[in-house]
Amino acid sequence: MKKKKALASLPYLVSILFLPWWVSLH
Repeated sequence: MKKKKALASLPYLVSILFLPWWVSLH
């Protein structure tokens, strides 16, 4: 159950890190 929750939050964490990088590119 804990592993499943971590897997579900992974895309959310990635988007937080990826979005500022993507915005700075444009």
